[in-house]
Amino acid sequence: MAALQQINAKDFARGLGKGPLRRVYLFLGEEERLKEKMIESMAGLLEKGTGPGSVSVARFHAENNELDEALGFALMQSMFTPKKLAIVYGVEAVQATKQNKSLFEELVTGLPDSTTLVLVSSQNSVPKTVPVGGDMAAVKFWRYFERDMAAYVRDTIRKYGMTIDEGAVMLLMKLLGRDLGKIDEALERLKFSGHSHITPGLVSLFITDDREASIFEFLDALFRKSPGAFNLLKSLLDDGVHELVVLTMVNRQCESLDAFHRRLAEGAGADAAMEGLGVQERNRQAFLDYAGKFGPADVRRAFSALYEAEDRLKGGPRSKSIIANPLFALVSKMVFPPGKELEAAFL
Repeated sequence: MAALQQINAKDFARGLGKGPLRRVYLFLGEEERLKEKMIESMAGLLEKGTGPGSVSVARFHAENNELDEALGFALMQSMFTPKKLAIVYGVEAVQATKQNKSLFEELVTGLPDSTTLVLVSSQNSVPKTVPVGGDMAAVKFWRYFERDMAAYVRDTIRKYGMTIDEGAVMLLMKLLGRDLGKIDEALERLKFSGHSHITPGLVSLFITDDREASIFEFLDALFRKSPGAFNLLKSLLDDGVHELVVLTMVNRQCESLDAFHRRLAEGAGADAAMEGLGVQERNRQAFLDYAGKFGPADVRRAFSALYEAEDRLKGGPRSKSIIANPLFALVSKMVFPPGKELEAAFL
């Protein structure tokens, strides 16, 4: 059997799109977020020749005894989509029994031409259950070195049309280390901060002390029309988050929902309508949930409440009472139906 070709993730990323994909890939290493980015890129490449919706993507977890399901999906020809992408996670957790080795052998060697298979392991070595050779390549996903992570942050911010201080780059890595998933989440939050230039102070505001989690928990509750948004708002204000920061982020989400509904009205499907709105794959279901709660009329009403809150925040004396805060009125108008806003005062 031929030796297994092993390449690093950087070289793999550079080569994507320059030739046909292999039939089988083995993703090794601990950088899970980068693996997911490559899987998304592979799905996009498979769709190029046959159009949107032409690739059926399914994910299975070998550690949860889903090998039989993966086998059935990967080996069966589809009547509805010309191509398939099967991803099997946790292959390192499968015991190297005769039966399991036989299942992997069938999975790897019996693939039809329409299926691409990705086996995922968090370890750095090839699992004993996985047969190697043939049209298979192993891709090694090591954690970024500090200089690579810094370059990634600068490049991502540049793609967002923003700029960043070198001190802000260093502070991000000090707070989050070399965890690409956490770095990506932080950069996404900074993208929707309402600022075009990222400073250390802005990073501290959005990232330090888990404050960013509170902001996004608040937004999630608000756009699900949950009364829990009031307590989360109070927590944000008590923590010193400025009202205009909160207002900006609510406005950004409303703008995204407004654009989404307009595209739907023009005949676009849900996936196409989300393109270019900054909605990451892992957040798509939540965004669809928000869109279900905030239809076009709800979004228009939210914009009106936003303008009113902004006017009140920028002029006039500020009361220490949370109920008198303009953001309290904004949340009330977004969570409760018209005419019911005063119910918020009795929560």
